[in-house]
Amino acid sequence: MISHRQIIGGGGIGLHLASTGPKAAPPILFVHGFLHSLRSWTKQLSGALAKEFRLHALDMRGHGDSDRPRAKNAYRDGALWARDMAAAVDACQRAPVVVVWSYPGLMLGDYLRRFGGAALAGVVLVAALTGIGQRRAPTREDTVSPLFSDDPEVARPAMRNFVDRCVDGELPLPEREVRTVQALSVPRAARLGMNMRQEDFLPDYAALEAPALVVYEWGGETLRELG
Repeated sequence: MISHRQIIGGGGIGLHLASTGPKAAPPILFVHGFLHSLRSWTKQLSGALAKEFRLHALDMRGHGDSDRPRAKNAYRDGALWARDMAAAVDACQRAPVVVVWSYPGLMLGDYLRRFGGAALAGVVLVAALTGIGQRRAPTREDTVSPLFSDDPEVARPAMRNFVDRCVDGELPLPEREVRTVQALSVPRAARLGMNMRQEDFLPDYAALEAPALVVYEWGGETLRELG
């Protein structure tokens, strides 16, 4: 059975955490990507993994059933993201393996920069970002992309396409619509603020002593690197 609770993240906001699996088992913490929610981990939470591990899945700030601050600075401040991750790690009660997909690679970088990796059993980076804004400055095109529009009629088709591109295979129509609606519910301030950051977390990841698994795709083939 999956249980749900609220934990308190950076700045005192409420973050939604779902948990399942034997309470005494080693914990794994999953964090979803930009414009998604912990529904991204449905197969993990409801599958065989939950028989062997204590699984936790977090809704990022501004996403899913977590609180949605309306100021861009609530999504640009690395200290807030670090405290969000720290709250989720603490909620695991034992050192977890942290699995981050896409954008939360930055969130984990914020955490490592401020708290180090001593409280982590390991990390899995699934096509995860380790930096943002380093190669080019934000452009007008970035902020007028349909994904950043505050007009639902403009944003909806772009978000539906975005959801489809992030899934291996075709989603059933009801699930596709649920995830599209969830993407639309992410405040424009969050969408903009998250993409206006400029960070390079490679040095912070390089200092990590916990085991790491990097999973990414190249030319249609899934590749893995151990570190």
